[in-house]
Parts: sequence; structure tokens; C-alpha cells
Amino acid sequence: MTHPGRVAGARSPQWLPLVTAIAIAAVSMPARAGAGETASAAPLAASASGSAPDGAAASSAAASSEAQGDAALAPLLRELARDPNDADANYRLGLALRHLRRRPESVAYFERAVEIGPATRGRLLDLGVAYADVSRFADAEASYRRLLAEAPGDADALLDLGNLSLRRGAFDAAIALYRQALASNPRHLHAWYHLGHTLKFVGRQAEARDAYLRVLDLTPASEREQAARVDALYQIGSMDLARGKAASAEAFFAEVTKVSPAHRGAHWGRAQALMRLGRGDEAKEEIDAHARLLAERAPTGPSASEP
Repeated sequence: MTHPGRVAGARSPQWLPLVTAIAIAAVSMPARAGAGETASAAPLAASASGSAPDGAAASSAAASSEAQGDAALAPLLRELARDPNDADANYRLGLALRHLRRRPESVAYFERAVEIGPATRGRLLDLGVAYADVSRFADAEASYRRLLAEAPGDADALLDLGNLSLRRGAFDAAIALYRQALASNPRHLHAWYHLGHTLKFVGRQAEARDAYLRVLDLTPASEREQAARVDALYQIGSMDLARGKAASAEAFFAEVTKVSPAHRGAHWGRAQALMRLGRGDEAKEEIDAHARLLAERAPTGPSASEP
């Protein structure tokens, strides 16, 4: 596929807020759980949401969800009660708890699965993720390093170590680890994506754009990878718009709205690009779409005016 605006432009002085950089790592760590992970992550790109349920409906939904979760855990708990030293049973229970977002509870079961052994790749990765979920970053690093001692080129472990470095504010170390992951697996979509975000944060805009373009060269294999691809399109559009490349920005934003029609930011960005191109009628359509999506969004803060 040929993407609009393929040639990288000059560096832009724009910086992401530090909280955004930390969020990059935060959203990624649970994403790469091992063999048993089935929970899909929230989309990385902006999206519209419907009206929030009222308090009674929300409480009812929460109670129903909790009951369903307990029902799903019951057979796993019975299985583990029959044999507490069954590593697979401990591992499956850890995965189930993570799926139910009961992450602190999951840690002990992942630990037990690794302790009983064998300490497989999937178990060590998931143990690292579990530790990171509860901010036990030194323990998470130890789990990934243990895996890398056996498989020095494991791209997922290198990616997760990069995410840990990012959370610590060690940006150069994170970039180096993402590049190591890509040297091992040049088709690792998330490694390109996180490399792009980190390079953008430190002001290396041209390199960031190239990394995002590499994301677009790969075929997403999951909902999370598709979300990363959509956000890569949006990030390139935003960078091109900031550099005054209105035609390229418009093309990237248009591709975002094609695959993600509820992406408010892309509608807003495309409107700005279209106005610069003198296409006022189309720009108005995008502004109207943005306003409609914004009106549909449940209020989450003191201001609902941002794109």
C-alpha cells in the first residue's frame, strides 16, 4: 500500500505531555500477555462514546458483570483446589483474573505457575506484565531479563523492557530497546508504534514519522494492532498539519475517518487541513461531524471543548 505524504519532513518543536508518554507504556503492558490472554484493550485512538448509564443502571451492570466473573472463576478455583501444585491451573486462573481486570489478585497465581515450572516464555512474559500492572517494575524487569537470558532476541521481552524504561523516563534506553526488538523482529507492529511515539516525544519528528509509516506497512493481526495502526495514521496527519503540509495531512486524516468514522480528532484535523486548502464546504462537513460526535460523548471532565 502506498501512503500519502511518504517523505518525512523537517523536525517540529511540538512535544507530547509527559503524562502521554507514561500512558504509552501503561496501555501497552497488558496488551502482550502470553498464550491465554483474550481480553482486548481499549482503542488507542480517540473514539466517541454513547451516553453514560445512570447510577442505578451502572450499579446493576457492575453487579451483573461481577456475578458473571465469579461464575467464570468457579471451575478454575475448583480445579486448583484439587491440585494446588498444578502450574497450568495457576496460570489459567491468573489469566482469568486479568481478563476480569482483577490484576492485583492475578500476581500470586502467575508467580506460582513460574515457581512450580516450567518457567515457559508465556509464563515469564505474563508474570512480567502482572508485576508491571501493580507497579512492581523491578520485579517485572527481572522476569523479562530471565527470559532474555534464555532467548536474547525475544522481541516481546525487549519491547516490554522498553516500556518499563519509558515509564521511568529513560527515553534513550527505551528507544534503544525498541530498536533491539525490531532488529530481532522487523515486523513487530507494536515496537514500531512505540518507537514512533517515543521519538515524537523527544522531538525527533522525522524519525517518528518514519516509524509510524512502518506501522502502516504491516497488516494488523488483532484489534489492538488495528487501533495502533489507526493512531499511527492520525499521528502522521497531525505532524504534517503542524509542518504546514495540508494536502498530506488531509489525506491521512481522511484515511482515519474512513476506517474509524467516530474519531473526533481526525474530523477536526481534517477540517483544519481542508480550510488551509480552500475547501470550505468540505471543512464545514468535518466540523459538523466533529460537533455531532462531541455532543454524543458522555461528559468526563470540566471541559468538553477539546477535539
